[in-house]
Amino acid sequence: MRHPLPIAWFLSFCLLILSSVSSATEVAPNSVGTLSWKPTQVRPTLSIDTAKQAASQYLGQTAPTDQATFVQITDAARYGNVTGTVFYGWQLHYPNIAIKNAKTGTSGTVGLTLLINGADPVSGGWPPKALVAAFTDLNLATWQPPVLPQRDYTQEMQADGWNVSRPQAKAPQSSISQVLNTFWASNGIDPRQAGQILLQPMQASPLLPATRSGKKLVPLLSSGLYWTILVNGTKTHVITGPKSIPSGTASGKAADKYMSGLIALYSDLDAQSLRGVYLP
Repeated sequence: MRHPLPIAWFLSFCLLILSSVSSATEVAPNSVGTLSWKPTQVRPTLSIDTAKQAASQYLGQTAPTDQATFVQITDAARYGNVTGTVFYGWQLHYPNIAIKNAKTGTSGTVGLTLLINGADPVSGGWPPKALVAAFTDLNLATWQPPVLPQRDYTQEMQADGWNVSRPQAKAPQSSISQVLNTFWASNGIDPRQAGQILLQPMQASPLLPATRSGKKLVPLLSSGLYWTILVNGTKTHVITGPKSIPSGTASGKAADKYMSGLIALYSDLDAQSLRGVYLP
């Protein structure tokens, strides 16, 4: 990330360097982040045509789908006093979504899945037709397993002052394509090569950055709609510095340690990078 990372993160990062290497976690094809889904026999309350129309607006481009399934969605995240909500929605897969690095001009396509809320306004806490999440296809060919003990990315968001909740009514002004293009340019992470990228529009009240007013810290960012971007299975940051030499190795070189994830906060109006925390 091009912006400074918080001091609290840096201290925990130093501790991680001294941690033992953990085993790789299994990649689950029917879950991403705090979300998981499965087929359901529940009758859709939102038509597939309406869901596709909403998806095109969120994507910022028109593209054909090759899969559309009405599913039961579980969100294991904690919002306020509620943890583990269950609701229903459309799972739409787009095999060829055009993306372009906003800095270099490099272009290509990625496979994207969108989850569109298909329930009433009460169920799940998402507005009707709302974009629950968008995520790139699992790229098992380039997937980088974690080599350090993993941490809960939702806790890392809270530790950095991101108080997030589901958006209640307002739709994002920036499109998924725009956010991916800007993310690619600002972080140098190619969505085509990443293990997987999850994007979610969320209501947030960031506490950092802040300015001091007397004895109080006043946040510089206002409460509103933001994008959270989670990267998994990708070398987001290679850890440099002294390495211990394992006994019995001929080369005398220890295995590289790296961060295999990233959680980032982006603004909605201009899709600019605001905060970021590397994840093991």
